[in-house]
Order: sequence, then structure tokens, then C-alpha cells
Amino acid sequence: MGLISKKIDYNLNTGDCSSTAERRPVEANVAGSNPVSHPKVRLGPRNALYFFIRICYTFGVMGSPEQQKIRFAEWNIQSGGFEGYNPTAKTPYHLTDIQEGVRQLNAAFVSLVDTYRWDTLYTNENLKHMFGFAHAFCINLQDDRLKALGHNNGITVLSNLDVQKFETIRIETRNAAKTTLQINEKPLDIISIYLDDVREKTRLEQMKALLQYVTPNRKTIILGDFNCISDRDVKLIEKTMKSILQNSPRNVRTKLYSVQEKLAHRGAIRFLETKGFIDADKKGQPTTPTHKTSPMISPFLRIDYAFCTTDIVIASTRVVQGKLFDRTSDHFPLIVEIES
Repeated sequence: MGLISKKIDYNLNTGDCSSTAERRPVEANVAGSNPVSHPKVRLGPRNALYFFIRICYTFGVMGSPEQQKIRFAEWNIQSGGFEGYNPTAKTPYHLTDIQEGVRQLNAAFVSLVDTYRWDTLYTNENLKHMFGFAHAFCINLQDDRLKALGHNNGITVLSNLDVQKFETIRIETRNAAKTTLQINEKPLDIISIYLDDVREKTRLEQMKALLQYVTPNRKTIILGDFNCISDRDVKLIEKTMKSILQNSPRNVRTKLYSVQEKLAHRGAIRFLETKGFIDADKKGQPTTPTHKTSPMISPFLRIDYAFCTTDIVIASTRVVQGKLFDRTSDHFPLIVEIES
């Protein structure tokens, strides 16, 4: 009979370590046999460090960095990848780019916002195979104002993590998606949202309704397109807006009306923060616009967020730019990594 031990490969230059399981025989001094002898090993500084790391890892004091982090991503893909809110096109024009973009994000959980018409075009089983995920859940926002415009908007969730439950929840005027995951035998809730893009009063009402679905004393992440501006970003946005208004053509300036509305009213995020949720992205990286819709303007606006309960440890956040994302949507994706 043998013992299972972990074989550690440790790089002294980079600090990386990896492990494989190996079966080794138990060495025993059986009566009547010769004692087992071991060569004497002189432990220099490097060997001592190696064996210290090996002992820590074997007994669970230290784990590999890859095992400790879980990556989540959020991406507003703009009108489901169609060229505008087209009610007759059979396939989203940018679908291939969206699939490749999701692959490049390399996240265990992805929340896609503004999946226009996807609930009628694809089943959850279709979406699992299209994106190569173990679980998929697509909902329609069922927002009367949007339906009157012909905007059959939605949210689609993709997960390779263990899903306990998917739910459609009602946040005042529209739906949101709630996913309960099982992480290290404990539940973690992810609420994927797409808040109103016209009025802060509506966004605040939606946020208040959303918090009724937060389970007390459970780790929770709220992520999506909030269509809101944080107080922390105001100075930079106002400075950029001033430059745009002074130097851009009139047709560009008229697109900034919705930004001015968001600058004037910022109650939804303030309310969320008073309830103990923390903005995951301390760097405040802008997620919009891209060159697809605003070729003359660099990204300066942050309206995509991940807010977490205080018991979640944020390892890193990043807004992913690049040619593929620049041409596919008017938003760049947001990546959040947490400690498991």
C-alpha cells in the first residue's frame, strides 16, 4: 500500500509552483530485514526554501495561484451583436467576434448584457454549445419601455462553475438574472443586471428592488451595465467632456446628452454603497465608448461595474481592450478575479 504525496515543481526565479500527484511506497523497517538507510542531505538556502514550500503546499498552507482565483467577466455586446436592433436578421452580424471575445476573456463565469433577441433565437442548450460552457441561462428584460421601441433586450449568463440555481428576478420595471454558485461547498450569488439608460430615478428604484433579492450573510456580486456614474469618476469625466464639447463636431456633441444626465444624478450607486457593497475596480477603468460607435473619442466613461459584499477578496480587475472588442461593441469587457 502506498501514500499519495504532491510532487512540487518550484521555480526559484519566478516563484511559481505546480504539483502532480505521485504514488510512492511506504518505507518500513520490517523485523529481520536491513534498516532503511537514507543519504544525508545538506540543505542550502535554495533547498531549504524548496522544502519549506513543499511542506506548506502539501498540508494546505499554500496553494498555487491558479487554484486561488476565480475569474468573472461582464460584457455589454450591444444589440445582441446585430447591426442595430434589427428585428428580421437571422443571425447576429458580430456573433463570431462575440464568441471569440468570450473565449479570449477566459473566464469561468460570463455575464453578457444586451443580448437582443437571443431568447427567441437560441435555447440555453444552443448557447452552451455555441460558447463551450457547461451552463447557460438567457432571459428577456420584459421592459415595457424597451418593448415599445422594439428593443427585445436580454441578459445571457455562461458558467463553467457549479450552478445550484438560475433565477429570473424582477427589479421594478425589468428583469435581472440571479445565479447561485457553489464555491468550496459554500453558496455565492451573482446578480447580472442591465439598468435603465434614461432616468436615474428609475435606476434607483431598480437598485432598491434588486437588494430585496440579496440573501443576508451570503457572498454576493452584482455586475453588469449599471448605466450609472460613480462619484469617484466625476472629475475625470467632466474634464474629458469639456474637451470634447470644445473640440468635436456638433454631431459628436449631441451624443453626450445621456452622459450629462448621468453626471447630474448619481443616486443609484450611492445607495448601493450605503448597503455595504464595494466597487471592485479601485482603478476606475473606463469601459466605453469604443471606436465602433465613437471613432474620434477614446474611452472615458465607466458604466459597467462589479460590486461585491465585503467578505469577498478582490484579486484583480481589468478592462479588456483590443481590435476585436473595439469593433464588436460600444463597450469593452470588464474582468474581475476573486480569491476562492
